[in-house]
Amino acid sequence: MSEASAPTPERTADLDRPLTRIFDEAAERSPDAAFLSSRPRPEEGCTYAEFRDLARSLARALVAGGLQAGQPVALLCENRPRWCVAWAAAVYAGAVVVTLDGALSEDAIASTLADSGARCALVSGELVSKLDASCARGLLDSVEVLDELSDAGR
Repeated sequence: MSEASAPTPERTADLDRPLTRIFDEAAERSPDAAFLSSRPRPEEGCTYAEFRDLARSLARALVAGGLQAGQPVALLCENRPRWCVAWAAAVYAGAVVVTLDGALSEDAIASTLADSGARCALVSGELVSKLDASCARGLLDSVEVLDELSDAGR
């Protein structure tokens, strides 16, 4: 371990802060600063405050839909800003995130959902058809399409 990366009391204290608090503090410090961007999807770019607000809004919707802290939530989305928002929303809601690779077959996804116990899925519109087999098998109670997330607060 290099001297620059050696633990210090200040750095160790940072490890004890919940990630949601770090998101909130960043949004308070720099609400209008760019946080996420995407060349192919510029409409998904957001500031720190927009990221926090989108993630909290989705988290509230998940909890209102019956999600309990500690429950698994599946996340099936391409590498894009909405993936980050969905992941943070699950963290805000206290869920356990089960990330799924979009390259998996429908059967592999259904098998992973069955093994994980995830009853809710956060999915991009481009990959939602990959959940058809899981829905047909009754593995999911709810599917939230990320492309339909409200941009409230923008």
